[in-house]
Amino acid sequence: MFISDFMTKDVVTIGVESDISKAKELMNRFRIRHLPVTRAENKLIGIVSDRDIRSALPSEHIHDPKLKKMETENVNGLKVREFMTKNTATIKKKFRDLGYVLIDPVDWHINNSYG
Repeated sequence: MFISDFMTKDVVTIGVESDISKAKELMNRFRIRHLPVTRAENKLIGIVSDRDIRSALPSEHIHDPKLKKMETENVNGLKVREFMTKNTATIKKKFRDLGYVLIDPVDWHINNSYG
């Protein structure tokens, strides 16, 4: 299997200063579970998963209205940089372009705990 066989070519990204609601909206609109986080010059600095968002949002099991309101207010305006995963692994463009089989993607995914 070649890297180019399973990589996404038209990647949807989010800026580091975007908030949690924007991340959730992009994931819902594009039906994706992961968003690479970039700086202004499109430099990858992290990734946000749907799991990261669920962990940052108030629990669905909170039934006390006062507590739920307080929890919701705490996440309004929460920036992506505050809950993203940093130090993401990447594959250099020169290797992608050559189409080499560098790794077993399933083994890599499991060992790096992404997703």
